[in-house]
Amino acid sequence: MKADTCILFDSEAAETVCLEGLGRYFRLEPGKAAQSRHAYFDTFDWRLFAAGYSLELAAGELRLCSLLDDRVQAALAWKGRKPPAFATEIDAGEPLREALEELCGIRALMKQAELVVRSRELAVRDAEGKTVARVMMGSYAFHGGSAPFLREWRVRPLRGYAAEGRFFREQAGRTGTLRAGEGVHPLAMALRERRIDPFRYAPNRDLGFSPELPAYLAARSVLEHALEVVEANEPGLLADTDTEFLHHYRVALRQAKSALGLFSEVLPPDETNALKETISRLARASNAVRDLDVFLLKRGSITARLPGAFNPGVDTFFRRLKTERRREFKKLCAFLNSEALPAAKLQWRTFSTRLANPDFSPAPGLPVYAVACENISRRYGRILKRGAKLGPGSAEEPFHALRIDFKKLRYNLEFFRSLFPGRDIRFFIRHLRQMQGLLGDLNDIKVQRDFLAARLARLDLKTRDSANVAAALGGIIARLEESSLRLREGFPVAFKDLSSGRVRAIAERLFR
Repeated sequence: MKADTCILFDSEAAETVCLEGLGRYFRLEPGKAAQSRHAYFDTFDWRLFAAGYSLELAAGELRLCSLLDDRVQAALAWKGRKPPAFATEIDAGEPLREALEELCGIRALMKQAELVVRSRELAVRDAEGKTVARVMMGSYAFHGGSAPFLREWRVRPLRGYAAEGRFFREQAGRTGTLRAGEGVHPLAMALRERRIDPFRYAPNRDLGFSPELPAYLAARSVLEHALEVVEANEPGLLADTDTEFLHHYRVALRQAKSALGLFSEVLPPDETNALKETISRLARASNAVRDLDVFLLKRGSITARLPGAFNPGVDTFFRRLKTERRREFKKLCAFLNSEALPAAKLQWRTFSTRLANPDFSPAPGLPVYAVACENISRRYGRILKRGAKLGPGSAEEPFHALRIDFKKLRYNLEFFRSLFPGRDIRFFIRHLRQMQGLLGDLNDIKVQRDFLAARLARLDLKTRDSANVAAALGGIIARLEESSLRLREGFPVAFKDLSSGRVRAIAERLFR
């Protein structure tokens, strides 16, 4: 429903009073009543809502609409009540698929709300019987029998009757709440009614440290937040809804482990080492599944430039990977459903709780700002020293070590960004990004090549399928080597930007 004006009513009685009052000035002719169900879908982290859109399935149509004015951005006829789980399930070339791929990425679509909508169009006529405005009257209730939580009129003025339309809106606004312009989207109102905050899940949330905060309390905040992210992703991980649940779960584990090292000066060593080992054990349990996920997700880019003759081997290989992934996922679920995960989280939570007491820290007086500056400055200096020694012909191991330094520097910046001026810290991060992306791509290629080489070594070449697979793997490995060489050739230019005088000067000013 599109309208220039939206009028909200808090009850059916208020709506009735408004109609009676308007009847003194206009002849109101209601049309036929209609009822429909509207299901709203979004990703787990509400990417559509955050971008200002809703994905709605109603009356056999799947449509992407603006939250501002409900205008349809893209639509598609869709049978049944279940939408596509992923954008890629929509036919290629459809505008809706392109829009969802850009907005949602590889995240799955999940039902977030389902509403019952009752509507009736109202023709507003003047004393001469001329229609001067049209009103779409609607009420919204949650599917399942609840009372309406939203009653609204969407007033559509007609050309040539601006004065009459304005008078109608003024009179209606005396009883209802007048919202000019975009109005209120039913999905936003539904979330408010159910007290659902679509932005509550924020894995990279700024923790808002003040410079004088004791470092041990900052460590506690980081660890508690990381545990929240782990627990938020567990249901989707176990349901295998999409691969991002496992990815976010593992990132939170890495951040927690990094924090234990970063804040080691203010943490008790024995308990810290024990928790590090526990978190490492949780991460190791999911290594195989994540490696397979990454490879399956990157099939298109990995095999894009292979000749068509390799297709039979490629298809066979990725079919086998899917089977292996199902097997490894069952192992991961068995581990997560065992006593190991609750015990690990209890250890983690107990450690964080004890950090509320300064007696648990060996250095309770050390402020977080001192820890941040010392760690970031040292890590950046190490990156400059190591990077200066590397070039296109360098071995892979030093690039890998440099990537680890970058990852730890990134975690430092994520933890501590509230301590530094926003403009300068954003400038510094922006100049890190290109190099971090290059090193990440190099590492991905190494992991993929080692992954393929290990499977190539295990192949039984006596069967035609395996021979086709061996040929395909050889072709993929050759392409990966070419990509690795191109990335290493681009390293000096990327590193020169990072080590420029301006970036160094900002780093020295920020972290001295």
